Amino acid sequence: MQKGSNRKVNIRLQWWRKLMLPRRGKKDSMLSPTPLTPSQKLRLEERQGSLKKAILAPRVTREKHLARAEWDRAKHQAVVTATRGSMMQSMGYFHQGKQYLYPEEAMFLVDRGNMDLCVNGLPASVQRAWAMAMSAPNSVSLNEYLAFAHLRRAGYVVRRYDENGNGTQSGLRISFSVWRAGSFKRKEECRPLFHLAVFGYEEAPPLMSAVSSVLEQSGKTRLKFALIDRGVVVLTDISSNSTPLSERYLRRLPEAEQEFARALERGCCDGLFDGTMDAEEKDLASNT
Repeated sequence: MQKGSNRKVNIRLQWWRKLMLPRRGKKDSMLSPTPLTPSQKLRLEERQGSLKKAILAPRVTREKHLARAEWDRAKHQAVVTATRGSMMQSMGYFHQGKQYLYPEEAMFLVDRGNMDLCVNGLPASVQRAWAMAMSAPNSVSLNEYLAFAHLRRAGYVVRRYDENGNGTQSGLRISFSVWRAGSFKRKEECRPLFHLAVFGYEEAPPLMSAVSSVLEQSGKTRLKFALIDRGVVVLTDISSNSTPLSERYLRRLPEAEQEFARALERGCCDGLFDGTMDAEEKDLASNT
């Protein structure tokens, strides 16, 4: 009786062995030189129609849950007049009792339907708010805004790395500092989870000298790159000593060797050699 019951259990647990993956045909390609078939055209029109329907759907927001801000044309920033929710507590800065939002922060709240951006007391449309925010002299680039919005939607606190700098500075630079939710405090200076540098996929790859400069500027804080490819945000670690595999490996080393191993991974071996290493080891480490 026991053997029969075990056999039934094994059969139930191994039912998936009899299943087969469904056969899939040849994938459609945007680069295909052949014209679309009628069925492909119909399927494409249906998908485009569903996307347009989702985009054109009205966004309904209760007025009592809607924050308000007035656009300051002199500072090219938004002055908050009515605060709603806890999201705005980690945004912008306070000056003379007023809260100011940077262009990307104001645009993010408007795009989410959490705030009305007003001009001369009248709410602006999303298109006008976008035009004012993204064309401001102190605004960030479109790729930087996409990275900012991506991390904000994921629940992180994202702030400008250099709040006094110009957002339109060209070249590879650290754009934002990122904290976990609940770990950011205005009154207490706390170390961010990581810094973020942004560049587009279609742009020229950054030079090694620029990457080294940004790494040095980041210091002990982790550095991530946000690669923007046609609106898709891909985050990758640049500091090799912050990857999970590297951390697990470094923890197994003796404490005396951990500092050298971390510097070796980042290519900062100058001044770390002592008299215990022979010439061959020094040459190998310097070439690495």
